[in-house]
Amino acid sequence: MNCEYIVNSEYRNAAKEVLEIIKNIDKKELNKIPNKFISFLENVASRDYEPNFEKNKELKELDLMDKTKDILTMIYRNYLCDDSEKRIYDEILRKNELEYRKNIQNICNSNNIFEKNQEQDIIKETSLVEYKEEKIYLRILRKIILFFKKHRV
Repeated sequence: MNCEYIVNSEYRNAAKEVLEIIKNIDKKELNKIPNKFISFLENVASRDYEPNFEKNKELKELDLMDKTKDILTMIYRNYLCDDSEKRIYDEILRKNELEYRKNIQNICNSNNIFEKNQEQDIIKETSLVEYKEEKIYLRILRKIILFFKKHRV
């Protein structure tokens, strides 16, 4: 089965961006990335998309897709980091994951759903409608009209 059909277009474009980026890294660093992985990227990369990167900009200054950043993160962590960097990086990723889960839990927590959230304005302020008792003559008139509607000939 051709893996090109499994990957969606967003990942195909990201693979193309990653390939464009790794073309410009040192040979020593490039050799750390397995050929099998690079071949995978080449197989799934979009044939239609052409990234438009300015060559004189640093990687962090480029306007990259989120999926491209994800793939580059995985490459850096798995292939380019030494053991001490990997531990530091794993700790950063773990903290980010915990923070993300905490934020999701706060947003989705059913106990907090009715608390006013300034950042998201989930629930707008509401006011109670004052109930006014109907005047007695209007109630009598309404009952008379209702009576005649029921007893029409």
